[in-house]
Amino acid sequence: MLHPHDYVIASGIFNVMLDALADEWEEYIKTHLHRINSLSIKGFSFNMLTIYSDPDRMKDYLYYADPCIYFDYCKRYFSKWVALLHDYGLWEFTILMRNF
Repeated sequence: MLHPHDYVIASGIFNVMLDALADEWEEYIKTHLHRINSLSIKGFSFNMLTIYSDPDRMKDYLYYADPCIYFDYCKRYFSKWVALLHDYGLWEFTILMRNF
């Protein structure tokens, strides 16, 4: 049995989708975001590869997410206090959620 923690951090767990279809993978992600939220007391964060990656560097077995979709999803389902970080030197973004 998992116990809640103040904060939960999910780093890199949504990147490798292998042979999954994109819509199935997106449902998998949303299901796990709800699970992560249920285990976090003060907030949680996660990162994902971005659709703004250089096309010649993108791989078929990796999932590249639209940061706006996940920002909106988190605002609607988890918290009013959501931050989207997409200004650092990697081809990914991070979403931070706080519960007050």
